[in-house]
Amino acid sequence: MLPIKETVIDIHPSTHVRSTKNEGWLLADSVTYEYLEGQDIKRLLEKGKKGTLAARKKQLEIHRAHKQEIQNWAIRNEFKMPLGHAAIWFYVPMPPSWRPKKKAEMLYTVHQNTPDLDNYLKQLFDSIMPRKNRLKREKGVDDRKIYCYATFKVWVPVEEACIKVIEYQPEEFMDVFKHGHPAYKKIPAHDNRDFS
Repeated sequence: MLPIKETVIDIHPSTHVRSTKNEGWLLADSVTYEYLEGQDIKRLLEKGKKGTLAARKKQLEIHRAHKQEIQNWAIRNEFKMPLGHAAIWFYVPMPPSWRPKKKAEMLYTVHQNTPDLDNYLKQLFDSIMPRKNRLKREKGVDDRKIYCYATFKVWVPVEEACIKVIEYQPEEFMDVFKHGHPAYKKIPAHDNRDFS
């Protein structure tokens, strides 16, 4: 199976951060770190529990900045996410704290740690294909239209960290994965029907 197109998104992979509507106020420009740190201290003194508002604001800001970076890259490069028949590779940078021996052992091996693969995918899809608000008459394709991908995450040196989207011919891609199709075993061997 030969690729028909390979796109390299030269941005470090990052994961989706789950947040609630109640946390939206943390990202308001008027909400300062000084105010949040004061609230965290107040909570510690009153309830004996460490407050996390300032740390959460920082986490949400990093998430939003990464999402914006991918969106800007997609616009600048006129990239449209394929809806299927593609492989997505997340080249995850090895932590700088790892010793050289461990880095050598883990180089280009599968990444089986957290964050999970679905969180990397969610961040990528939400960045490039944000959910459209039909009430505001926003048009375009969002990630609900995506139907098939093969996804991978591997350890790489920091300078090689990126996201690769490799597209394939639909017929060839589906031929590789045809054994999972619900009609595959029900069709006689002499039937050459296309499952793509």
